[in-house]
Amino acid sequence: MSEHVQRLIENLVPSTRVTLAGTPGGMDARVAAELASCGRDVLWIARDDVTAAAMVEALAFFAPTVEVLDFPAWDCLPYDRVSPQAAIVSARIDTLTRLLNKSEAGRVVVTTVSAYLQRVPPKDAFKDAA
Repeated sequence: MSEHVQRLIENLVPSTRVTLAGTPGGMDARVAAELASCGRDVLWIARDDVTAAAMVEALAFFAPTVEVLDFPAWDCLPYDRVSPQAAIVSARIDTLTRLLNKSEAGRVVVTTVSAYLQRVPPKDAFKDAA
């Protein structure tokens, strides 16, 4: 771990939320991986699906043991005649049910702006599935 990343992690208070913005490409994955390795949950919001996929790949490189949860956006509009792809529905439900289980180890949730803004079912809808 580099000296700068080490100082950053040491200065973070474990019980507070932290917003990191404007980090150089690749360094964002490194910081997210180090935070998760220290036992913190990280939410990383990408501008689009391509950036999110690149983040998932970078996290696999920097911290292959860290749990990475991919939360994709719907691939259709509300009230559209086309249903969302089954793989996207399954990935969203899987992520939501895995988030219900507390984890001692840190994990990284990778999502997009559009997925972050979309409504999700209440926790009670998934409590028996977890």
